[in-house]
Amino acid sequence: MAMLKERGAHPVYNVSSRTDYLIVVERPGIKLEKALTLGVCIVPGYEFESMLAQYDEQHNQDGA
Repeated sequence: MAMLKERGAHPVYNVSSRTDYLIVVERPGIKLEKALTLGVCIVPGYEFESMLAQYDEQHNQDGA
């Protein structure tokens, strides 16, 4: 969670209509069902790691 907060994200434990992404690693259960119902973007854990790497790369280039 700290790595998300450092990048400006606001991680939460509940899925709602205000949720932008649900990062799915293991057994999401009811959260996945709710996210699908609400139209929340579902991101598998391995893709999320790639998203973070891309963010870091862009952010580091902007700051250089």
